[in-house]
This record gives sequence, C-alpha cells and structure tokens, in this order.
Amino acid sequence: NINLFELARGETNMRPMAMKLALMLFALLLCGCNAVKQSASTPTPVPTPTPSTATVAVGTGPVAVAVNPNTGQIYVVNSNNFSNSNGSVTVIDAATNNTTTEAAGVLPNAVAVNPNTNEIYVTNDYLNGTTGGNVTVIDGVTNNTTTVATGNSPVDVAVNSVTNEIYVVNVFSNSVTVIDGATNNTTTVP
Repeated sequence: NINLFELARGETNMRPMAMKLALMLFALLLCGCNAVKQSASTPTPVPTPTPSTATVAVGTGPVAVAVNPNTGQIYVVNSNNFSNSNGSVTVIDAATNNTTTEAAGVLPNAVAVNPNTNEIYVTNDYLNGTTGGNVTVIDGVTNNTTTVATGNSPVDVAVNSVTNEIYVVNVFSNSVTVIDGATNNTTTVP
C-alpha cells in the first residue's frame, strides 16, 4: 500500500523508477487532467447504421433464395405451394426492388448462383408429377432458360464457381448429378 501523502513528501522506501511513476500518477490526479478523466469516463460513440427494409412481392410459396453479389440480383424460388404444377423464380433487382418472373419446373425447391458466369440453377423435384427431376438453368443476362435432366427428386444444388461445376443431390436416386456449367452435360455419381 502506498500512502499518497507520504509519497508526495518523499517519506517512502520505493525504488526510484517506481517512485517517479507513482508521482506522475499522483500529479495527474491532483491537477485533474481532462485527457485522463475524459478517456477514462467518456467512451467515443460508435455510429450505428440505420437499417432499411422493404417488402417485395414474390410468387406463391417461396422456398429458397440466392444472391448474385456481382450483379445485385436476388433469386427467389416459388414452389406454387408444392402443387403439382410449375413453379417460378422471382428475380429482384436489389438496387430498385423491381421484379421479373421466370418459369421453373414442377416443385422447384433450391437455387444456387454462379456469380462468375451469371447462371442460376433451380432444382425441380418432379417432372410433371412422375418420378424424375431436372434443373432449370437461367441465363442471368437474358433470363432465357434451359432444362437439364437429373436423377430422381433433386432437392439441393451447389455451385463450384472456380471449376464451373454444379452439384445436384438426387434423394430418390441416392446420387449426385454433376453438371458441366459450360456445356450443361451431366455425369452421375452414385
């Protein structure tokens, strides 16, 4: 324990360096240095960003969403409430919230985007109500679509943007369909 009054009068057995430090602290406390008081008691305020939200109408039964960070387009898969009819994809321009709608197959349920090629991949669980399935490929520039056959009941999709390969999980086939993004040719991996 250090008695500050003994320290100020030099009546303590402290080492010279420790004594200098203690005297400096004592002097700061006595003079009421604003910098020390302010930094110790007044934190610098951190600006809080103001969140903004918007409600954008999409199709019936939205089930999945993906974003192309390069174009600012948002893709919402609409299942049509899992009815045995074609679903759709609502394309939202993130800058304006304007929308367009693109056709998808029966029971669409998952979506992935390749930001490098601007291609969007939507899995369609059943092909016209029969066992089977496919992927709707949407060209992000023209919004033209192509259909690629997969195994039975595709339920998820992932994109490797480096290799331009698309991986589709087929639940009833117990397989993965690999789509070559450049040609849309497929290979099945059991």
